[in-house]
Amino acid sequence: MRLSFMKLITTAVVLFAGTSAMAVPVTLDFMRASVFSLNTVTVDQNTGKYYERRGFNGEQGYNVYADRAAFESGTVEQTFTLDTSGYYGFYHTVRDGKIYGRTTQQTGHYGRWDLASGNLDATTFYNQYNPLNGQGTFDLAGWTSMNTISNTNTTYVMGRENGGNDWHIERIDANLNSTFVGSVTGPFGAGGNPGFGFIIGDNLFLGDTSIGNQISTRYNLVTGVQSVVDFTFQGAFGSSPFWLSMVYDHLSD
Repeated sequence: MRLSFMKLITTAVVLFAGTSAMAVPVTLDFMRASVFSLNTVTVDQNTGKYYERRGFNGEQGYNVYADRAAFESGTVEQTFTLDTSGYYGFYHTVRDGKIYGRTTQQTGHYGRWDLASGNLDATTFYNQYNPLNGQGTFDLAGWTSMNTISNTNTTYVMGRENGGNDWHIERIDANLNSTFVGSVTGPFGAGGNPGFGFIIGDNLFLGDTSIGNQISTRYNLVTGVQSVVDFTFQGAFGSSPFWLSMVYDHLSD
């Protein structure tokens, strides 16, 4: 299975082999240098287009790639700029012509941008998550206390729960209404918070740390069952220390 992710300085696609609890190596399949520091990537799960954000701290510019092959070759289909400050953090979702992500650095404010106009056209406030950088985030910080991730039909927001140690997951609809899904129990890695996350089908996978190569946690978003897995990235480390964002591309798998 193919994962596309942003690592500091590098962009990579990997081959994800299996979902058993036995030790499984995850082999690096593709890597290219990124143009922008701390940029992130997401895949529209319906169209297969790749959206590369040129930054993570409210930046407004995007590169759009037609599909995985275009992304790997660096063939930009179009660029666009949001009319307002963009989302904060590394994890966002593009679906049905909209961008979903948090609108501030360290509060519970969240929003939806329209791709055609670039406008922020809906906002809300989620108090379920610890919004503080470092305390409520993936262990790389970077405003990742409310991370938007999706599969083929559902969009989720996840982050460390407000007032606790578990990782809280909400399902959101197109109007930003949220419904509690469940909580993933830590601790994760040495620091207590996971380092990255992605969804394959109905399974959320969490990496132990943002500077490591181990995935030990799987959470089924439908059944609520949490289990231990043992996946290890192979050949993906060198001069690039952090996993910034990660998304599964089911259309090219």
